Amino acid sequence: MGIGVICCTDFITGDVIRMKDEVLSGNDKFDPQNLNNNNNDKKDNPLEVEAKLNNKNQNKQIENPLSEKEIKLNNNNNLNSIQSSNNLKNNENDSQNSLEFNNQQIANKNADKIFINNYNNNININVSLNNKNDNNDMNIEYKEKKIEEESEKSEVSKELSKELSKESSKISLPEGDKYEGETRDGKPNGKGKYISASGEIREGIFVDGELNGEGTFKNNNGEEFSGNFKNNLLDGKGKYINDKGETYIGQFSHGKKEGKGKLIYKNKEDETENYEYEGDFKNDQITGTGNKKWEDGKKYEGEFENGKENGKGKKKWPDGQIYEGGFKKGLRHGKGTCKFKDGSKYIGEFKEGKYEGRGEFIWDNGIKYVGDFKNNKMEGKGKMTWKNGDEYEGDFINGKFEGFGIEKKNKKIYKGNFVNDLYEGKGIKEYPNGERYEGEFHEGLFHGKGTWFYTDNSKLEGVWKNGKKDGVAKRYLENGAIYELTYKEGEKIDVKPLV
Repeated sequence: MGIGVICCTDFITGDVIRMKDEVLSGNDKFDPQNLNNNNNDKKDNPLEVEAKLNNKNQNKQIENPLSEKEIKLNNNNNLNSIQSSNNLKNNENDSQNSLEFNNQQIANKNADKIFINNYNNNININVSLNNKNDNNDMNIEYKEKKIEEESEKSEVSKELSKELSKESSKISLPEGDKYEGETRDGKPNGKGKYISASGEIREGIFVDGELNGEGTFKNNNGEEFSGNFKNNLLDGKGKYINDKGETYIGQFSHGKKEGKGKLIYKNKEDETENYEYEGDFKNDQITGTGNKKWEDGKKYEGEFENGKENGKGKKKWPDGQIYEGGFKKGLRHGKGTCKFKDGSKYIGEFKEGKYEGRGEFIWDNGIKYVGDFKNNKMEGKGKMTWKNGDEYEGDFINGKFEGFGIEKKNKKIYKGNFVNDLYEGKGIKEYPNGERYEGEFHEGLFHGKGTWFYTDNSKLEGVWKNGKKDGVAKRYLENGAIYELTYKEGEKIDVKPLV
C-alpha cells in the first residue's frame, strides 16, 4: 500500500492546494473505467464525478489556457507511447511474452498518466471556476465598496461646498464693502456680487478678487458696463451705457472702446447733436473708418480721429449740399468738391471748413469764378465770366470787385479802380464806336474831372457830375479850333469860340 497526494495550483495566487489523499493497492492499476467498479460500495467523490464528465467533453473549450496546454502535451505523450507499443509488436526478435508484458506495462503507465492528468486538470478547472466565482464576488464587493466611498466623498464635497459658501463672510473686505458668492483663498473666486461702500456694483465671474469673464459693473457716475471682463476692465465684446445718452456695443480693450463698434448718442437738450455711429474705435474714441448719421439728416462716411471727421470723407446735409474731400477736426480742410442742390458747386481748397486758397465756383446760372478765396468768399486775384461773354478780371475783396480791374460788359471795356463792384477813382471806359472817357469816377459814374475822346480826333475837357457834363468845358477840334461850352446837368446851354 502507498499514500498518494493529489495537489493543484491556484491559478490566481500560485499556492499549492492539497485536494485528497488516496490509499492505493500496489497491484491496482490506474484504469479510469475500473475505478468506479472497484468503489461501488463507496460514495461518489465529487471531484471524480467531475473528472468523468470532463473526460466525455474533452473536445469542448476549457476556460483555463494552462490546462488546455497540459492536456495537449499529455495526449501527445500517449500517442508516442502507443506508437512505441505498435513498434514492439512488429519486432519479430522479441518474445511474445515480452511483447505482452511491455504492452501491459505501457498501457498501465499510460492509464496512470491519463487518470492523474485528467484528475489534476479537473481539479484545476474546478479551482479556476471557484476562483472565478470568488473573483466575481470580490468584484461585486469592490464595486459596492467603491460606491460607498464615492457616496461618502460626495457628502464630503457637499459639506466642503457649504463651508466654502460660508467662507464669503470670512474674507477680508474694505470697510463698508459687501460680497456675496463663491470664494477661495480669502478672495472672491467664481460667481458673485461685490458692492463697494461708494455704491459701485460688480457682478459676475471673479478670479482672485477681480472680475474675469462675463459680468457687469455699475459705478456712481451713471455708467454701466457689461460683457467680458479682464482684471475688472471690459476686454473683448461688451456694452457701455451712461446717463448722458450714450450707448455703445462692440469691442473693448483694457476698459476702453477699441476695434469695431456701434455708438448711439441721444442728447435731450440739443437734438441736432443726436447721432449714430458705426465703425472703428481706438483708445475710447471714434478713430478710423466709419459711418455717422445725425438725427437732423446729416450723414458722413469716411475717416475719423478722436471723434471728429478727419482725413478723406464724404458728407451730406439736409439742404442737399454734398462735400467730398479732405477733413480736419470735423471741418472741411484741404482739397475738395462741394455741390449744392441748385446745381452750383465749388472745386478747390478749404481751410477750417471754408473756401480758402485757389478755387473755382460755378453758379447755377452759368457765372464762373476762378481765383483766390478767403473765408468762403472771392478775395485776391481772380476772373469772373458770364454766359453772355461779359467778364471781370482783377482784384477781389470780400467777394466783390475791389481794387484794379478790367471789366468787359455790353461790349464796353473799363480799366481802372473798383470799389464795391463799381468804378471808383480814376479809370478809362471804352465804347464800341471807338470813343472813350478818361477821368474820375464815383460809384460807377463819370464824376469829377475828365476827358472825352471822339472818333474824329477831337476831345472835350470838362467836369462831370453823376455821369453828366456840368459846368464849363472846352472842345478841341482836329483843325486846331477851340470852343468853350457851358453845360447844366448834361444840357449844353452856351458855346463860345476861343480860337
